[in-house]
Amino acid sequence: SNEIVRAIDANYRPELNSTRFLSIGGRTWTLYFAPHFNSAADILQEWLPFGVFVGGLLFTILVFALLYSFVNARYRANELTQRVTLELQNQTRKLDEILFSSPDHIYLHDRQGKFIYANPAGPKEFSMTPEDFIGKRWSDLKLPAPIVGQYESDLERVFTTERIVKGEIQLSTTRGVRYFEYILSPIHSDAGTIEAVVATIRDITDRTKTKSQLVGRTEELERLNSSEW
Repeated sequence: SNEIVRAIDANYRPELNSTRFLSIGGRTWTLYFAPHFNSAADILQEWLPFGVFVGGLLFTILVFALLYSFVNARYRANELTQRVTLELQNQTRKLDEILFSSPDHIYLHDRQGKFIYANPAGPKEFSMTPEDFIGKRWSDLKLPAPIVGQYESDLERVFTTERIVKGEIQLSTTRGVRYFEYILSPIHSDAGTIEAVVATIRDITDRTKTKSQLVGRTEELERLNSSEW
């Protein structure tokens, strides 16, 4: 009976049963149709392997996509770093060439007044090399005390006031006595404090001599005019 079948198969639906008659060659066959519906558990069991396969496939694709994105980002970052490094090297080389060929004396001093950079023009005036200057103060170079005192005093003033200081000095060089004008400028760190001072020293001997000659002639003309009166 339907109750027995239903007890055996919970998915049995008698109201959907149907009967058909088939006649062939004078003989008749009775066909009974009873649809069977799978339970949720049956459907889950049937489709579970496929779902696991699809889920695993999607997970694999996701992992490969993330891996590709990571590798691509690392590659681009390395490429950018190399490009920036190369550009900095080119700029540094150009700056070195400019400083190397400059006739001005260009120095960099730390807070103790020691040289941490010197272009060739300055040391050459004393038959020395930039390496002879590095790590030393002006007083270590055996220059006249008054000159050293004036320069180092101005250097300390830059660190104290955080302002540009200008001055003039007279030095005995391999070319004889020369007159120089210097400008001391502070270099600030990211924190806003002064971490170094750059010194630009220019030979003004010809200008000084010309000025001295003009002053001498002016004074001579004034004496002549005074004697005529």
